[in-house]
Amino acid sequence: MVTQLGALAIVGLFRPRWLPVALGAVAIIYFIPRFSYVNSHWGVLAALGSFFSNAAPPSVAEGSSTSSSQLIVQHCADLLAVLIWVLSLVGAWLRRRSRRTVAALVILAYSPLVVLVAGAYGDEGILRVYLFSLPWSVALAAAVLTPTPRLPARSRRGKDGESRRIHWLRAEVLRAPVVLAVVVALFLVAFFGSDQSNTMSASEVAAVTSFQQTAPGGPILAADGNAPLNDTARYNLFPFAPIFGSGGVLGTKKPQSDIALVLADQAARYTSGDQPAYVMVTSAMIAYGQAYGTPTSYFTILLNSLARSKYWKLVTSTPDAVIYELPPKTFPKGFSENGPTPSFVVP
Repeated sequence: MVTQLGALAIVGLFRPRWLPVALGAVAIIYFIPRFSYVNSHWGVLAALGSFFSNAAPPSVAEGSSTSSSQLIVQHCADLLAVLIWVLSLVGAWLRRRSRRTVAALVILAYSPLVVLVAGAYGDEGILRVYLFSLPWSVALAAAVLTPTPRLPARSRRGKDGESRRIHWLRAEVLRAPVVLAVVVALFLVAFFGSDQSNTMSASEVAAVTSFQQTAPGGPILAADGNAPLNDTARYNLFPFAPIFGSGGVLGTKKPQSDIALVLADQAARYTSGDQPAYVMVTSAMIAYGQAYGTPTSYFTILLNSLARSKYWKLVTSTPDAVIYELPPKTFPKGFSENGPTPSFVVP
């Protein structure tokens, strides 16, 4: 917002001109004492000036296999964003004679791109730019969908002239509904296409929240991060690390039948036996895995291994959520303090 208002102030379309400076000062003063944390987690300094890499959208990790249906959802979202921006450019050209009005809309729509020089915002910078650009881009795009004001046309004589006029009127009438139909179709796929993994059942949410409200705090090895892990006031007591997927304990490798022993060894190494550790598998995690390249068989192997393990104890079992606990002071056979340890984070 500071960028947008500042750009308007520079060209004399916003007053008082000192207001963007004051707003920027508020943001900077708030940011200074938190700089070390933000920089260590999101690499603000490393991203400075890297416009093109900062503008790159979030990408699927190497080695993963996104389902064809999920690729369609992603492509529809990309196409919708590009379509809105293209329409806004055409609308700006059609309304170029409006001068101050169209200049203000263009500045508001495209000045957010400047912030990509400052950082990638956790690889989602381009999404924030599009969000702040959207209202003004839509206002410009509306100029394409509605008839452009023009001087009344002279009446034409003869059937040929009348036919050409009727044909032009039909094109004007169809323009808005056709474009809006395309936009709505792309939006429905982009917004609702991931509902298989975005939707979490009441049973799953109840099981996970009830567990976090009553269980002793401890790290959670989650099949993946697609679960309601931060819906209670005690969420900070349950840092989690994914098992599958990029950055997970196993990454994209197929789990072996002794995966429960491997997880017990790593969890005990992290806690030193001072607190319990948990493994969680939910239906939403499985749906997310299907969408982003983790086969359902991986979850089956994990659950079967946990059920056979003498170290992990079943504490929650519902149709939509299964949770196992590694009790405190439980060290698997052959345990060693040296070895890999998962990187747990608070959700």
